[in-house]
Amino acid sequence: MNKPEILDELRMEIGLSFDYAESLDDFFSRIVYNFDSLPEDFCCAIYENHWNEFVKNCSGKAWHMPASVPFGHKPLSLCAIRGSITVYYEIDKHYLLSPFYKGCQLLGIFIVGVPHGKYRIEEEDLLFMEEVSRFLSSRVPRFQGRNAS
Repeated sequence: MNKPEILDELRMEIGLSFDYAESLDDFFSRIVYNFDSLPEDFCCAIYENHWNEFVKNCSGKAWHMPASVPFGHKPLSLCAIRGSITVYYEIDKHYLLSPFYKGCQLLGIFIVGVPHGKYRIEEEDLLFMEEVSRFLSSRVPRFQGRNAS
């Protein structure tokens, strides 16, 4: 499978995640689970914005960042400050971080880790991350409303 096919498959699966999820946590878990089907060097996580820290809601295989990250620590705070997709480089992985919002309130950050040297980050990857971020921004508030009923 080539990259466009993989990204299209992920788009479809992420879109279905909202339809089948029973709670917000389930929704996030289903999204992360879709990335677990990628080769083992890929990883994914969703962090939620809490009062003074980012707290990991869920993560897939091979995730090594801490469960909570205080504000001011890279790379999550850098992404939050920029308010847009941020690419963060480590020795063995590159991370694409994408914030999602309810209006102007930061709800969380969606992160995908890709193996350094085995995967080249291109424009289509950034567009994909923007799409997922917009999807999360539109669905998370609806999900919260759906749970309130």
